Amino acid sequence: RRMFLDHLNQIIRFSHHNNQSFALFFMDLDNFKYINDSLGHEAGDDLLIQIAGRLKSIFRSSDMVTRLGGDEFTVIIENTKESDQFEVTQLAQKLLDQLANFPIVIGGRSFTVNTSIGIAKFPENGLDSDTLLRHADTAMYAAKKSGKSQYALFSEEMNNDLREHIEMENALKEAIRAKDRLS
Repeated sequence: RRMFLDHLNQIIRFSHHNNQSFALFFMDLDNFKYINDSLGHEAGDDLLIQIAGRLKSIFRSSDMVTRLGGDEFTVIIENTKESDQFEVTQLAQKLLDQLANFPIVIGGRSFTVNTSIGIAKFPENGLDSDTLLRHADTAMYAAKKSGKSQYALFSEEMNNDLREHIEMENALKEAIRAKDRLS
């Protein structure tokens, strides 16, 4: 994780200095908990190792693939065209297709693994590592919300939706607390 953050910060400085763009993929495996719960953590670990290998085979050797923790992976895709979303979305779709069309074998059993991918681009979606990670994570949750095994490019509307959701949740909690105080 520390190596990933160091690399991300280096890429930000380099890209800013050289007026380049890059993309950050934030991925969460869909329904990973079921494999861990039904087959055990050893099988889950085997799945994660195989997924990491699959990710490395899909991306360029210059792109950094990292497991952040649990079933979350990130990929830094360097030197993308700032105005061209096609390149990044095409890569996200290739990843989804590779996972869906080529099952992973664990203990003699075949598993189709899907992932939800959130994408943030530098510089348009953030100028620092915290913002880029937060925006890629927000986009990933939007992808999960839209049906899993999807990708989503970050948009400012996602932040607005998230703020509205948090405000509504807080208002409901406050209403429940107020009702309890009246009882």
